Amino acid sequence: MGSPREVEDDFKRPELSLSAIKAAIPAECFKKSMRRSVMWMVIDFLVWAAAVLAYTSFQTTATYQSLPLAAQYLVMFAYWSVTGFYMWCLFVVGHDCGHGTFSNSEVVNAICGHLTHGAIMTPFWPWALSHHRHHLHHNHVAKDYSHIWTTQECDWSETMANLDEDFAKRKKELRSDAEASSFSELLVVFLVPPVAWFLYTVVGIFDGNHYLPLPGRLWRTSTTGDKLRCLASTSVNTFFLAVFYSMCDSFSRFCEMYVGSWFGFAFCLYAVTFLQHHGEDTRVYDGSTWTFVKGAFETEDRTYGAPLDLLHHHISDCHLIHHLFFRSVPHYNLRAATDALQAHLDKNKLGHLRKHKQSPLWFLELFQVRRKPWAADLVSTVKQE
Repeated sequence: MGSPREVEDDFKRPELSLSAIKAAIPAECFKKSMRRSVMWMVIDFLVWAAAVLAYTSFQTTATYQSLPLAAQYLVMFAYWSVTGFYMWCLFVVGHDCGHGTFSNSEVVNAICGHLTHGAIMTPFWPWALSHHRHHLHHNHVAKDYSHIWTTQECDWSETMANLDEDFAKRKKELRSDAEASSFSELLVVFLVPPVAWFLYTVVGIFDGNHYLPLPGRLWRTSTTGDKLRCLASTSVNTFFLAVFYSMCDSFSRFCEMYVGSWFGFAFCLYAVTFLQHHGEDTRVYDGSTWTFVKGAFETEDRTYGAPLDLLHHHISDCHLIHHLFFRSVPHYNLRAATDALQAHLDKNKLGHLRKHKQSPLWFLELFQVRRKPWAADLVSTVKQE
């Protein structure tokens, strides 16, 4: 990508202003189609339902009954993988609702956002709030949400300035313990991906509990309306949880049919979002150097392969354009907008600024990147200007 000084000079060029980039993208890319949005939402729900039906039907066959127990567990794991992935796809559609790119109607966005996110136990309005702040401050060392940042040059306590002091103290202690033990490091590398979403939304690492407006960073400056909407979204999640549980004849069956799938979804969410924002040369900025466009260009466009990229709505291979225009380009236009952006950058000899990587072995890359200094998903060691 170039040295920090060269990159700084590049971003001073008028071709990299947000208005210049927008002018280079076809106007059609900014048009929202409720028909197409609803179509993808329905497709994702139907595939999820079809996978559930296929799995339960297969369990009644003589073929399944004759399988050894280990093979039955492999079938169950395959079921969790497929359903978890399509829960993730639904999340991406609901993610558009949160940004307002699902449709031009706030009511429709709220309804469909709660349908998609309610079914996967994600509190729609609180998550939309924290995610919006992430987009407004992407790669700002102190103001970014979702992932927090530290640098080789910056003091840990400064990075944690916006977080609760008691939590910062605990994190420093945990970091020291993990650095002292290779076993602890490996434990973090392999255990965090499936549970990170639970830690983020329920435990409140790092931004606060998303189900209840408890004391924490997310709610510190939020309005009473934000807090009431939080309770409303949680009520929707509770309703879906009760419905899904009522469809199972035991707790163990509920865990088999839904909880395992949910952890599959949580793994997909973590893996994709982590790899979108962590790479070999990721930079973060402080208040004196950060700009919206520079922060956006620190995202990583990763191509997993044509089927996956299409099925999860190009949220990975077109993530840069999403960060630049997160409130105006719906997911089904991301590919065309990204192609136009690349042409604009190449025309102005700025193509090197877009971080794009072929990641067919994304699973291995995830754990490889996570072997960086402790808990790289939560505290990433990056280069700072």
